[in-house]
Amino acid sequence: MIGEVPHPAQINILNDCHEPHAVETTDGRIVVQIRCENRKGAFFGSIQSESADGGKTWTVAKPMGLDGFPPHLIRLADGKLLSVYGRRWGAMGEFACLSDDQGRTWDVKNEIKLAGHWNGDLGYPASVQLPDDTILTVYYQAEKQGEKTCLMGTLWRVRN
Repeated sequence: MIGEVPHPAQINILNDCHEPHAVETTDGRIVVQIRCENRKGAFFGSIQSESADGGKTWTVAKPMGLDGFPPHLIRLADGKLLSVYGRRWGAMGEFACLSDDQGRTWDVKNEIKLAGHWNGDLGYPASVQLPDDTILTVYYQAEKQGEKTCLMGTLWRVRN
């Protein structure tokens, strides 16, 4: 083991947290987002931690305002970070959020809705940036009510 991500005392890491995803930033830090389901109200969504020494030490994990999980992170060609996630409550569907500052903050006000949905049987999005700078995000959900879930995808582009 290289290091361990510290969590606030309200979170039971063995019961509440799973499905982490990490990306290296252009300045050499590692940013990790973790699905957190503390149903007692402390945290519900994705939390984030950072390491500046290759994973030996980490900041205390905290919410970043992304209302969904599990997160999938990539670094785009322009250095921005992209997090995609499914939301299985409220306005359900597949969503994306960008960070212009290497993951220190997230543009939650301009969250991108990739695909809406009518129930919570959805999620696990993953993205890749293609050579023409479009982004392909794949996920699972049903296309129409009454159908079984399937793999789906959205091809999209970040507006500048």
